[in-house]
Amino acid sequence: MKKKSIIILIALFICSLSQAQNQNKELEELALDLSSINVQVRGDISLFGKYKGDLSNFTYEAYLDVLKRMEKSSNKEISSTIQQAEKHYFSSKKNSFIIAIYSKKLKAIIVDDANSAFPDSVKVFRENEKIPDLKSICVKWGYK
Repeated sequence: MKKKSIIILIALFICSLSQAQNQNKELEELALDLSSINVQVRGDISLFGKYKGDLSNFTYEAYLDVLKRMEKSSNKEISSTIQQAEKHYFSSKKNSFIIAIYSKKLKAIIVDDANSAFPDSVKVFRENEKIPDLKSICVKWGYK
């Protein structure tokens, strides 16, 4: 009986480690994919179309439209992941834009300024940890 209990505990431990690793991998892939496509979106809208030279009026809705268009060639579904996030904040300024999302599933916030090819911030939260206001995070990067 004692051996069975130990084996069950070890199995549960291994399963929980595996689940945590899968969740971390999913978070890492999302953060990298988001930052990569944001650089592409920024380049595309900065050079072509109605936002050429000034992204100040670039909105969250327009961002999702551009993402959906660009996703067709990349097979990534970042726009649906963003829309499914429990919280999001989007802001733009003359030369760039920023997006912050909170995913309850991943228990994390991802912040990405389209100026860089890498995620600017990823924060994983514990179960009962308070989630900060996403706008206040983005204000630190100079966005309103």
